[in-house]
Amino acid sequence: MSDYTLHCGDVMAVLKGMEAESVHCCVTSPPYWGLRNYGIPDTAWPDGWRWEQHRVKAGNQGGRDKEAWRQETGQQGHDKDGNFLNDAVWQPCPGCPKCDLNDGLVLRRGSWRPTTAHEYVFMLTKSECYYSDGDAVRELHKHSKVTHQSQTIPDGASEAFMGHPPTNLGRCGNNPSGRNLRSVWEIPTHAFPDAHFATFPPRLVEPCIKSSTSEAGVCPICGAQWARVTEDSSTPHDGKTTSAYGAGSAANRLALARQAARKRGDEYQKQTQTLGWRPTCEHSADPVPATILDPFCGSGTAGLVALRLGRDFVGLDIKQEYLDMADRRLRPVADQGRLRL
Repeated sequence: MSDYTLHCGDVMAVLKGMEAESVHCCVTSPPYWGLRNYGIPDTAWPDGWRWEQHRVKAGNQGGRDKEAWRQETGQQGHDKDGNFLNDAVWQPCPGCPKCDLNDGLVLRRGSWRPTTAHEYVFMLTKSECYYSDGDAVRELHKHSKVTHQSQTIPDGASEAFMGHPPTNLGRCGNNPSGRNLRSVWEIPTHAFPDAHFATFPPRLVEPCIKSSTSEAGVCPICGAQWARVTEDSSTPHDGKTTSAYGAGSAANRLALARQAARKRGDEYQKQTQTLGWRPTCEHSADPVPATILDPFCGSGTAGLVALRLGRDFVGLDIKQEYLDMADRRLRPVADQGRLRL
């Protein structure tokens, strides 16, 4: 049974009070672009990101100083001055006829750029060894890809591959389990009726949780996630075909398996089948749901998806009004799960 907990307060203070190693995945969207109103002074925020207003000298032409006010957003660097992104300075160029014609202003070149139409999802891990489940987030194959790879290659249509005639090429196909998740996700925005203007769509949260936490749960003693037990289908070699790859190599075994399948009019496909789940620790206790954390909970979208996927959720926010909003969304889902039991 999945459940949730909401905490109101400064994120750093609340996190320090939580039990160590009690969270299995963090899915969050930190506040940016000023789309969230927390009703607190800006000084309450860390100064990792800050706005700076400064003047840029355009040059001294005709006895006048041309100055322009610019707004820059920058990430704090190693010193107090900070590191500004996309910073530029107008350099004076005395005697330049182009500047004189434009009243001392330099017409900047290359100042145009495309409108950003995407956002980034950063996948961060605490170490190089981490839990992941790529089979949980496989995608459907593109239709054009399926059509292309389903062609039967006729005799003599291409050169021999690795010493074998074209008749061994047979019919190609895709993995019926789907293709590996791509790095570009086409996800439409999702409408939200309440007074919160920085919600992210539930479909954006789903692959993050599915690929980072176990569907079967975690050990209640040590927190280790249960692992998916899979089996890859294969076609045994019939001994009637050969391969130019080195004997005993993975490429040789794969080539022989493909040839054996094609000899029978079939196609070798590496199809992954889930046989079950098993613990990754030495404890024999029954698993409990994995825990998802959102330190900038807002309206609770991450928690909503977590509960629907059978995970527990911990949400943090500094504004009680947002937590009340999240509670109204999460409570019906949690209660529905209890009723099913």
